[in-house]
Amino acid sequence: MMTRDYDIDFVIPWVDGSDPAWLTEKANYSGSDMGIEDSIARYRDWGLLRYWFRGVEQFAPWVRKIHFVTWGHYPEWLNLDHPKLHLVKHEDYIPEEYLPTFSANTIELNFHRIEGLADRFVYFNDDMFLIRPTKAEDFFEKGLPKIPAIGTPLKVGYGDWFFMSIVDNAVINQHFDFHGVVKRHPLKWINPKYGLNVLRTLTVLPYPYFCGIMEFHLANPLTKKAYLEVWEKEEALLDSTCRNRVRSTFDVNQYLVKNWQLAKGEFMPGNPALGKAFQFRDTPMITLKDMATYIESGHGRMVCINDSAVIEKADQVIVGCQRIMKKLLPNKSAFEL
Repeated sequence: MMTRDYDIDFVIPWVDGSDPAWLTEKANYSGSDMGIEDSIARYRDWGLLRYWFRGVEQFAPWVRKIHFVTWGHYPEWLNLDHPKLHLVKHEDYIPEEYLPTFSANTIELNFHRIEGLADRFVYFNDDMFLIRPTKAEDFFEKGLPKIPAIGTPLKVGYGDWFFMSIVDNAVINQHFDFHGVVKRHPLKWINPKYGLNVLRTLTVLPYPYFCGIMEFHLANPLTKKAYLEVWEKEEALLDSTCRNRVRSTFDVNQYLVKNWQLAKGEFMPGNPALGKAFQFRDTPMITLKDMATYIESGHGRMVCINDSAVIEKADQVIVGCQRIMKKLLPNKSAFEL
């Protein structure tokens, strides 16, 4: 059994999109400065958060601390006195000049400022759930984050997700040479853990620059060291991003920090089959069935249940997801009153 001499924390931000006080403050900043990503899907609550805590208690008892980041509101069922729970308001760690913020990017890019945060932590969106037992070594090995390093051409499309990926990649190319990175750490980029995904990297190897890095939309292991380096090298860009009230087209996001770790070689190869993201967009009911099958199969250790502003039959999908998660995790955790 592997031993480690370092702590690992979890960080999860959450927002109560129905809170009248929060909605009032948010309304004060509506208008042209709100960017292109201000849809209901950014703030809609699917009623699944209790299953995130149940999953952590049951499947990751090794975690030291959970930093629960909010605007200042909490679910009424949450046990605020749980010894592993650290309640963090935006004002507790985000610089004053960036507040108030309704941007996930501002919230994410300042995590390293959270008081008492371990040097190594795993960042979960509130739609990412543990579904099977995990080990600390699923996320960190020899003190390094475990991440799949897979080169791939970036998809170009409408919406901030696509543009932010391009900006993130542009920053990586400013600081790192793709061929040099792969040459220094060949077995980290061409690794059997990645399965057929290795072919993606081989396809882009002829190019002297990063064409893109594949994202799996799952929980990411990160280090405060990487955050500090990115802020040191790109303070103006991160400052500009953090001044946007919501996610905006030419922002960077936390994937820049994650990919910085890859480009520096400060990572261990991670298994892309650790989990799976389910995008509820074009065929939501089929996706719901696929997710239930995946969870029952026992193959992965986590899932992402990703909302969409254009989801059809949203009420049915939400109820279906609640049913699936309740079946998996029926018992209250100590994080619940």
